Amino acid sequence: MGSSQKLFYKNCTVLDWAYLCPELGPVGDSAYIDVEIESELNEENMILDFSIFKKIVKQVIDNEVDHRLIVKCSDIKPIDNKNKVFQVNYCYGKNKKKAICYTAPREAFFILNEQSDNIQGALISEIQNVLKVELEKINQIKNNNFRLFVYLRRESKPIIFSYTHGLKMHKGNCQRLVHGHRNTVEVFSEGLEDFSAAEFLIKECFSGNVHFSYLENIINKELYSELKDPSFFGRLNPIHNIQNIEIAYSSGQGFFSLSIPIEDVYVIPEETTIENLAKYFLLAIRSKRSNLNHLRVIAYEGIQKGSVFQLN
Repeated sequence: MGSSQKLFYKNCTVLDWAYLCPELGPVGDSAYIDVEIESELNEENMILDFSIFKKIVKQVIDNEVDHRLIVKCSDIKPIDNKNKVFQVNYCYGKNKKKAICYTAPREAFFILNEQSDNIQGALISEIQNVLKVELEKINQIKNNNFRLFVYLRRESKPIIFSYTHGLKMHKGNCQRLVHGHRNTVEVFSEGLEDFSAAEFLIKECFSGNVHFSYLENIINKELYSELKDPSFFGRLNPIHNIQNIEIAYSSGQGFFSLSIPIEDVYVIPEETTIENLAKYFLLAIRSKRSNLNHLRVIAYEGIQKGSVFQLN
């Protein structure tokens, strides 16, 4: 009678990333990462020391995958080999009439070698490969004979939306212009949760998926009369057949630029930190529903983290 044993590690980290969707373009995503390793027991009657297992799994995923744009190798090309700068050109939407052009340092991307349209399956396969290489280096698993399983587990919430953004002044990986999150938002009025106000934000303001941009980072802002007002926030109306907003900045990791369709962008007059997003979520609700009092917005940045903003 055969048998097998596995070591599992649930919630080893939360992965926040973005990917390219044929219908929506860049989409933010977030998930818990669960990992299992199957092998014989070693001389210590373990598959692997948990302290080592946990450290390697979290370190590899956080350093190699987190806060990146996931792309197939056919969708990306190097444009400056010396400085390791890459560019993605991607068409999407109905009849592929929408397009983005994203330029960024190599570390802003996680490049899939597989050409499968199943991005999640390819991502899991690539993570498993990277983890396997790192685990083999420590030589603690019996004969280095093991099987590895990686699972993405998303939050199940009644109200969910996705967004991408980048933080120019951030010291870490949030400075990458197209990384993203999948999250909920909670709105309260006079102490009671207001689901209709949250749905207004997600469906009418953000269309379920959006790129948040800091007004200062838009380099063709002179084309839009709305952006002459430094306090403007919201969506822009296309004018003069200008289809795309051009966003660019330099940060600690290098130069980032993004050309993205106007209808997929929501502009705010301050940096797109979760603290500022929470504030402008509330102001967007107040602009349409002035009858609501004692508003409180809980804005999530991915899973189990975020910011609260309220007006009494």
